Amino acid sequence: MTERIHVLLIEDSEDDAILIERELKKGGYIPEIERVWNEKAMREALDSDSWDLIICDYMLPAFTTEEALEQVRADDRDIPFIIVSGAISEEVAVRMMKAGVHDYLKKDNLARLVPAIQREIKEAEVRRNQRAAEESLRESEIKHRMLVKSIRDIVFVLDKDGKVSEYFSETGLRGYLDPTDLQGQWIGEFMPAEVADLYMSNLEKVLTDTKARSFEFLIDDVVKRTYWATLSPHEDGSRIVAVVHDVSELKRVEEELRATSNIATLYLDILQHDIRNQLQAIKIGTELLTYERDSERDPRILSEIASSAERCDNLIAAVHATRDLLQEPLKRISLCRTLIDCVREFQEEQKGVIVEIDCKVTEATVRGDKYIRLLLFNILENAVRHSEDEETHIWVALESHENQYEVRISDDGPGIKDEMKRTLFDPDRRFGGVGIHQACQIAEKYGGCIEVTDRVDGDWTSGAKFKIWFPRIRNGA
Repeated sequence: MTERIHVLLIEDSEDDAILIERELKKGGYIPEIERVWNEKAMREALDSDSWDLIICDYMLPAFTTEEALEQVRADDRDIPFIIVSGAISEEVAVRMMKAGVHDYLKKDNLARLVPAIQREIKEAEVRRNQRAAEESLRESEIKHRMLVKSIRDIVFVLDKDGKVSEYFSETGLRGYLDPTDLQGQWIGEFMPAEVADLYMSNLEKVLTDTKARSFEFLIDDVVKRTYWATLSPHEDGSRIVAVVHDVSELKRVEEELRATSNIATLYLDILQHDIRNQLQAIKIGTELLTYERDSERDPRILSEIASSAERCDNLIAAVHATRDLLQEPLKRISLCRTLIDCVREFQEEQKGVIVEIDCKVTEATVRGDKYIRLLLFNILENAVRHSEDEETHIWVALESHENQYEVRISDDGPGIKDEMKRTLFDPDRRFGGVGIHQACQIAEKYGGCIEVTDRVDGDWTSGAKFKIWFPRIRNGA
């Protein structure tokens, strides 16, 4: 064996140092020895180099072995520390071993030096490897914890009986459950029965054919949440890994996009139909003015053309407003005051219309926005638009019910046939104009709805009655 060894020798006797070096060479080592004998020199040696071994005499004139050992321990260095001394009692030797010395031997028995060095260097290497493994494990655990905290998915392992054997998420499957409490629980203990059945049926299929399965499920606690679960075989072949992703926000966005698309299609169809009718009226009036001039009739035709053009403009403005009303935030609004203001403004615009209003409540607070006025105006104007009488009579009422407010707008117009009532608000049938569908959309945004009946029950020819329902909010809500 010819192995280089870097030795820090704390020894004041040069002769003893020569004996130690000779013994190391005889044992097959190529020693590189630096000899020191005081605290300052030892400190400089420790700071300037790395060492495979420290050999220290116990009887030092300048400082003690305990002080030398303390310097090594203060630097947190794992260097084999062996005492080689001319005279040392068993009591002192035991005390030094407890303090951290790895071995001790007498100078008159140096034959044991090389075996002791070989043993301690090997054990030091084992300790270093163990510390490196522990440090690597700690780093791995830290990374694992960081990963678990950062992922939004819920990951857990189920055994063949559906019990949770491992859990890897900071998030609970249900808000009120502590993730640490799920360990060892059967899936049916913390999931609704129908969801647990989904897990168990898919678990059996995955374990049978080792193919991943995915499914969607809903948990309706305080808030409805939709999840997408993927079950895959565990590497041990006897369990499955479940990765659960909360897709509630994605579903909400999908629904909004679908609703927006449906609304856009609805208004496009209605707009095309209504504007085409107005353009047709403008075209006919223009042709009459061009080819059949009549001094008495011409002003009336011009007025009809202007009215048709204005209606086209109003239709475009109404559709434009629809683009923004879905995004307008809701706030507390006095339904009573808003209704009175709308009726007053409507009467100023429609001089020939008789409007009677009866508010049976003085304070009716609802959640709405600026488009609540558009909702009420659309229903009021609908009564006038379809009336053929010069004087239209409209009755407006506001009543309070247990959980909602009811606004009734009735008229003495031509009424709405029963078969048309059933499909008036159906976007697929397109019977209602822009105003009606827009009013229905606004009411739904507030959590309410609109229904249509007869002003006189059972007699549709006596006029229509629109009922608009608003959820009521309590004080402090």
